[in-house]
Amino acid sequence: MIRTAAIAFLVTVFLAWMTYVFTRTGNGPGFKWDMVANNCNFTFAIVGVLYLLFFLITGVTLYFTQIRGGSVDALNILGPAFIRLLLVFVVAVPVGALLGEVYAYTEERSFLHETEQFLATAKPEPITGDMPLYSRKRWWPGSQQQLVSPVPK
Repeated sequence: MIRTAAIAFLVTVFLAWMTYVFTRTGNGPGFKWDMVANNCNFTFAIVGVLYLLFFLITGVTLYFTQIRGGSVDALNILGPAFIRLLLVFVVAVPVGALLGEVYAYTEERSFLHETEQFLATAKPEPITGDMPLYSRKRWWPGSQQQLVSPVPK
């Protein structure tokens, strides 16, 4: 059961990270404190539904493989397993959300650095004299969102 909990932890962290990153993509560029709580709640809800299915499948599997037809008390088997799995969820989802926010922050900092490098070598448009804008797609999985540099002053 410890191996199952360890694998569940890794998978749950990954799912929480992915869900948070997808949620964060819709917010646009820049860190927005007011959206963090909403993103975290959405991440908990989506990952929670998937984790509940895993939780139920694990419980049924334990029942049929170790409890049914035996003289073992069900609470002695299911209790520690469910407590372990509950702790995995409670720890893994915040870790995944935190990693998702760090990933988003790193991506945006990298974009600002790329923009500075681009503007250092860019030449003004010959007709208008305006500096060109730098843009690229986000690194985030499944995102078609374009990051566009702010208008240079």
